[in-house]
Amino acid sequence: MDIKTVTLENFNETMTKYIDEKSIKITDIDSMIETYMGMIENRYLFTFDRDLLKDMLVDLTYMYSPNDDANKDRVLFHLVGSDSDDSDGEDEDDMMKKFGNLTEHLMKQQEQQSTVDEEPIEVIDDEKESTNVD
Repeated sequence: MDIKTVTLENFNETMTKYIDEKSIKITDIDSMIETYMGMIENRYLFTFDRDLLKDMLVDLTYMYSPNDDANKDRVLFHLVGSDSDDSDGEDEDDMMKKFGNLTEHLMKQQEQQSTVDEEPIEVIDDEKESTNVD
């Protein structure tokens, strides 16, 4: 069996050559993953860290299709994620707090909206009766 080894040193050249030779159009991460799977089927063996491979595939996808916001966002996410390994718990807590605040805010907005949509209600006061005319 003839196995073609892909290393950190030849990754860029090997990937771009394969993509060009097969006339593959890379538009998003899915097309890049299919390309990677095709390379595996064609006996290419990637001999470096899988996390690094994922990051490199994401970057390469963005290089092929930089006008796609999803590709850009994925690159940025990988950069931020790799810098914040020490504070993952804190980031998760902050995210949950923000989510809780957003949920609370949306619920208040919904309550306010439903109050505005209702008919005026009669308010009974111990001293006198009055009708809300808002």
